[in-house]
Amino acid sequence: AILARVATMCDGVRCDMAMLQCPSVFQQTWAAHLEPQGIKCADLASEENLFWPHAITAARAVNKEFLLIGEVYWGREYDLQEYGFDYTIDKVAFEQLQEIRGDDMRKHLEKDSFSFLQRCAHYLESHEEKRASEIFGDTHDEAGTWRHVAAAVVAYTLPGMRLFNDGQLQGRRKQIPLFLAWRDNSEIRDSKISAMYSRLMTSVLSRPEVRAGEWAQCITGASMDNNPSWMNIISHVMWDKFGNCLLVVVNYNFEYANGHVTLPKGVLVGSRCYPLPNCHDYSGATPSVQPLPEPESDNERKLLMRDQLSTESFEREAAVLRGKHGGVWFDLKPWQAHVFELSYV
Repeated sequence: AILARVATMCDGVRCDMAMLQCPSVFQQTWAAHLEPQGIKCADLASEENLFWPHAITAARAVNKEFLLIGEVYWGREYDLQEYGFDYTIDKVAFEQLQEIRGDDMRKHLEKDSFSFLQRCAHYLESHEEKRASEIFGDTHDEAGTWRHVAAAVVAYTLPGMRLFNDGQLQGRRKQIPLFLAWRDNSEIRDSKISAMYSRLMTSVLSRPEVRAGEWAQCITGASMDNNPSWMNIISHVMWDKFGNCLLVVVNYNFEYANGHVTLPKGVLVGSRCYPLPNCHDYSGATPSVQPLPEPESDNERKLLMRDQLSTESFEREAAVLRGKHGGVWFDLKPWQAHVFELSYV
């Protein structure tokens, strides 16, 4: 009844600690307290008495577009998505980025499906954590790189919802308690952080393949000397049926890294990308869209790799991106992040 009443007042809610109503969690939490009083938790936590499906159904009877985001711990994301939550907050990814666990982040993305990630909410800052400008403020003076860029590229190029906290894009550092109805406006905007997010938004996140395309993790591997630094390289690719394609390659560590990156099968690349970000005047022209050639192919067609975060661009043989010669070799500075637009030359 309460959730249905809230649905008449707003477009959606974030439900903190939403997994506490999962049957096994409920029973583990309350059995020792309720069963001595003759209340059987197994009955309360049975599938037919599930709380969230009934509550969500009642809320959407009032507002059919009511959006629910669930905060979740203990690996219960799949359960809440099955119960009807539109999105579950990906705290695992946030913690791995926060704790500089690049290898764990790569493995986390390996085990989760595209459909699951599409229903996750990814973030770098929330009302209950320290500000992103404080958590991810590390820089590498020698390399001239910055952890905040690497974290933002990894988190916000994943499929699903992209959450930005109030003040995050301006680089605010003061934590504002939720119960305050005002904010200290004397804090000066960080122009470096604002410029970084502005470029990320306009050059990457507004693109059609990022907003509504396909996504897949790339295969990363060691260089010829087999040094383990490749484990900190996080790489994935996004594309759409029109041949718009972006390749993300990030060294998420404070040390140098090198290794090979191979794109998965089925990625479509165009001979040119459509006008961006969302221009629909194609002048009747249709780009030549083709999948990448297999590594054993004798196709020597070249790809242009144009970095959307800098002015760098490279040409590589298309078959190399599919694994020929072990894949594309990258030698990356600490915290270095690339978002390459791929197109056939």
